[in-house]
Amino acid sequence: MTKSSLDVISIGGATRDIFFRTSKARIIPAPEKHRAQLVAFEYGEKIIPEEVYLTQGGGGHNSATCFARLGLKAAAALSVGDDGSGHRIKALLGQRGVDTSLVRFDAHIATALSVIIVVERDHISFLYRGANDHLEIAEWALLERVRWFYVTSLTGRGAALLPQLAEFARRRGKQLALNPGSLQLRAGYRGLKDILKETSVLIVNYEEGCALARSLEANVDRDDRVALLKTLSRMGPRLVVITEGREGSCAFDASGVHEQEAIPVEVHDTTGAGDAYGATLVAALMSGFDVKRAMTLASMNSAAVVSRSGATEGLLSLAELERRMAGYGAA
Repeated sequence: MTKSSLDVISIGGATRDIFFRTSKARIIPAPEKHRAQLVAFEYGEKIIPEEVYLTQGGGGHNSATCFARLGLKAAAALSVGDDGSGHRIKALLGQRGVDTSLVRFDAHIATALSVIIVVERDHISFLYRGANDHLEIAEWALLERVRWFYVTSLTGRGAALLPQLAEFARRRGKQLALNPGSLQLRAGYRGLKDILKETSVLIVNYEEGCALARSLEANVDRDDRVALLKTLSRMGPRLVVITEGREGSCAFDASGVHEQEAIPVEVHDTTGAGDAYGATLVAALMSGFDVKRAMTLASMNSAAVVSRSGATEGLLSLAELERRMAGYGAA
């Protein structure tokens, strides 16, 4: 990491992504209430996809790429294998303007791999965590020069970083944005309460928000958006944001409730939409935008990402987003 100060460091996963788009899948109702639909293939069938696309992904990689695309001085703390995929991820991040001083090569574990099956407008993923499970930060002194930490899903041994980052943020006066993964959400309020007290921005999708709220109040009304936001806010975050895909997003802070409709777009692939939204929202707040305008910018960048294949290929610059905002009528 360079001696100059940085705006934000993304901490999370990095993967080699392989996308398969197919029309052979069948979407069927789930047999259990309150479960998502199921994706099925004929047993024993050999699937020849209509499109195959190879790229890079993972929450840490995607958010760092987004921050750099928006013009911020961004760094990434990642663990990748000492293999072709790992070296390619680091090289591409560097080319995109991301500081890669905290990208760690693991000589024993391969780079994480995602096989993503794109069905109609959505996807399912098969995930090999690989080196992501061994994420470490060896030089904590380097984090002194960072204004914000943006933390995405942490798995394996890497999960131990979250309480350390929250304590570091508290002692050093840093801002923490948290987009928790499944391991963090399973810990519930009891496992996250000290971390949420230090969280400036909490970003979850609707189902994640409901599950986390129920860990504090078992009888929370999942259909009452305002009550859900307020329950999550009582856990400690200064700003709570819930994303709902095609239903848009909503947020709550000291100034009240904020709502943002989804930006109309032809959806090609939803991979990376959440990372684009979260990173853009935080970048906009860091740049001085108010919450409502930050949500609009985040929705626009998320819409741009889902209109393309891959998790980062559709990302826009801040200037491009502001031009689109002017056309959207929000300027």
